[in-house]
Amino acid sequence: MAGHGVDDDPNLKGLSRIFNSQTNRGRANTTKVTMGFIATCIIYYKFLRAKPKKKKMAGDSSVDESQLKGLSKYFNSQTNRGRANTAKATYAFMGAMILYFTLKPKSKK
Repeated sequence: MAGHGVDDDPNLKGLSRIFNSQTNRGRANTTKVTMGFIATCIIYYKFLRAKPKKKKMAGDSSVDESQLKGLSKYFNSQTNRGRANTAKATYAFMGAMILYFTLKPKSKK
């Protein structure tokens, strides 16, 4: 076996020193990266690509909107309109913060 017993080759530079087939260190590093890639693929396919079970969403039952009063009439988690308004308000707030920090004058020191 070529490189048997050689731990490192100081003549090599960069990635070829870290990942090569001539030294024990290079073969070990290549194996570690390969095993990490395989573990990442397994985790991705087992957990992240799993089909979620269809859950009942909050507000799927009928809600009498006439009973909602004040801000809860516009911002609530029971109706689609209330959830949409909450999302719109969040986007508007984030946009306002971005504009504020982008347009505010720089401090003079």
